[in-house]
Amino acid sequence: MRTHPTSSRTRFLAYALAVGCLVPGGSALAAGGAPAHSPASAHSAYEDVRFNFALQYPSDWKLTPRTDAPEALSEVLEFRGPQLENGEQAYIAIGHYLEPIEPTTTLTDWRAARESTFEPSEITTFAQEKRLIAGRDAVYVAAKSPVTEYQLVNIRQGETVWFVWANFGVSAPPALNGIFTSMVASLRFGPRMPFSLRDIYGDALKASPPSEPPINGITSDWWSPVIQQYSGLPWNVNCGSSFHTQGASYAADIAATSGWNARASKGGTIEKSGWEDGGYGNLVKINTTYRHIYAHLSYIYPGMTIGASVGQGTAVGQVGNSGTSAVHLHFHVQNGQFQGSSSGVDLRGMYGFSANGYYPSAWALCGTMGRP
Repeated sequence: MRTHPTSSRTRFLAYALAVGCLVPGGSALAAGGAPAHSPASAHSAYEDVRFNFALQYPSDWKLTPRTDAPEALSEVLEFRGPQLENGEQAYIAIGHYLEPIEPTTTLTDWRAARESTFEPSEITTFAQEKRLIAGRDAVYVAAKSPVTEYQLVNIRQGETVWFVWANFGVSAPPALNGIFTSMVASLRFGPRMPFSLRDIYGDALKASPPSEPPINGITSDWWSPVIQQYSGLPWNVNCGSSFHTQGASYAADIAATSGWNARASKGGTIEKSGWEDGGYGNLVKINTTYRHIYAHLSYIYPGMTIGASVGQGTAVGQVGNSGTSAVHLHFHVQNGQFQGSSSGVDLRGMYGFSANGYYPSAWALCGTMGRP
């Protein structure tokens, strides 16, 4: 991948007004070159060599490229901008889902059939409309979940569906929304862009998750989803976020470092894997009668796909900050399929979790998490 900075300072409004300069007609990638950019506008051009697409973005937004590690599923390209009114950092992610789309299925029907952490009644949809983006069928959605307001476009590319997702929506300042619109409008897909998930991952989606031996002497049914730090100390846990509602009412936000393994607290069947539009970013949901949620992952490991069986203690992905601005692992257990129609399950008694008096409802450091 290559980035081409053209200015060290940018203002949102200037970028939004410059969209006419940023989006030249035709596909630069189709001709095998990098996308053109205007010297009069403060933006950078990004060219993705692996996936053969290009776009423009504000030069003062921070670009976090994918690692493209062989074991990484559902990794996203991330752009971070200014602080929003809610304290979060403006965030735009570009990636693809791990659920394929059949040739005869419309994007609208595909979206409706996807497994979600939230049921339809929990999502307020402000807009949903068909579009044509980069010469491909697309759907634009502006909505709000219990976690965040957001907007996205889904773009059909063969048997895969791509997304451009932002953690701000229709209530955001017009200039900020203009940046999202401009980035989407600048997208160019090249002729070598993968057609199917198999083209991207080969057999990694069907790989059997590695089995791990049980830990001798453990009697608790549930294990901490992280092991201790290298120093032997556990990780701090924060609780009481306003996003921790209904099924997430006993959630733990574990302050593990980026790249640390998130591990299955209990064995079960994977019910959802990949990007969660409602704000959790990359997520794995495991069904063990109770559902356990591992969210904001930087990426997901091979074999951790819908329908796969996973053993207790198996690493499902790496801790990150997808869908949010602070690195942590969001973990909760709920007694139903959807967060809004479930009750949260108290994590006290879990092996490796030491709660204090602030757990679960106070917005504070509420304990530590980590098993040997």
